[in-house]
Amino acid sequence: MKTLLSSAAAIFILLLIGCQESSITDPVMSKTAGTNLNADFSYNHNFIKFDRILVDPSAPLRNYLQIKGEVEYEHRVVLLDPMQPAPQEYIQLRMSMSAEIKDPNSPLDIIWTVEGESEDIIYVKNDNVEVLLKNYFIEGRDDGMSLVVRFYVSNDGLQLNSMWLDLNVDKKFDKNSTPPDTITYPPVQILYFD
Repeated sequence: MKTLLSSAAAIFILLLIGCQESSITDPVMSKTAGTNLNADFSYNHNFIKFDRILVDPSAPLRNYLQIKGEVEYEHRVVLLDPMQPAPQEYIQLRMSMSAEIKDPNSPLDIIWTVEGESEDIIYVKNDNVEVLLKNYFIEGRDDGMSLVVRFYVSNDGLQLNSMWLDLNVDKKFDKNSTPPDTITYPPVQILYFD
């Protein structure tokens, strides 16, 4: 009887242990464990060169100015949370503008310079395109003229959309508005007839 009772207790304990749910209570380590989740998703270092004719807003007869230069940029997509269904990421954008502006019709060889560096964090949702507006002061001008540049930023890179000259330094530009009539884009060829 004693063996029957101990055998029944052993079977009961085995059934109790065997019927328990086999759940893992330890933390599950993913394949990304030990790696940096804030790693770069994509990186692009490039230059945008431009040579344009812009309308001079300070001239009463709509004089044209030539601008020539480049934008050097580093475009980096950084993952915050790569897990699906909605991965979270942002774009880290470093830009360096360097350009020269001159009046091609002037007998004087005056050159104004545009220099500027910036670093921006841009959140682009659902592979859309964001508009980034930059305002650069023109060195050597006494009228406060500035160069306004509109860029398109996406996960794929940076694109120069348009640029224009403006005299209103304190003006806040709406990134979705149409630029004022101070741009000739793409450059026009001015023909002179005798």
